[in-house]
Amino acid sequence: MGYFGYSYYVENKSRLKLLRIHNGTSCVAPSIASVQAGTYKPLARPLFIYAKKTSFNRGVVRAFIRYIILNERSIARTARFVALTKRQLAKAKRQYNAAVNNR
Repeated sequence: MGYFGYSYYVENKSRLKLLRIHNGTSCVAPSIASVQAGTYKPLARPLFIYAKKTSFNRGVVRAFIRYIILNERSIARTARFVALTKRQLAKAKRQYNAAVNNR
């Protein structure tokens, strides 16, 4: 038995046996939907980007974080990560805009 990223499983489905995990409520198999919904616990985890409030005074920081938000789907696809849901991406955009406007 081992633990590794969902993308590794997707790439090696023919060689690996998938086991469902009990998330405290029911047994759940990993999938993009179960990861995005937060039901594939405790094995799925989000990735966060943190920046100090004062960092948003720097144009390069604003541009970098804006680039990540605007290109999140292609970055996730290239990195073989699970992309954000529309709701999660909208929240990230709101938080970014608030940080830029309140600097």
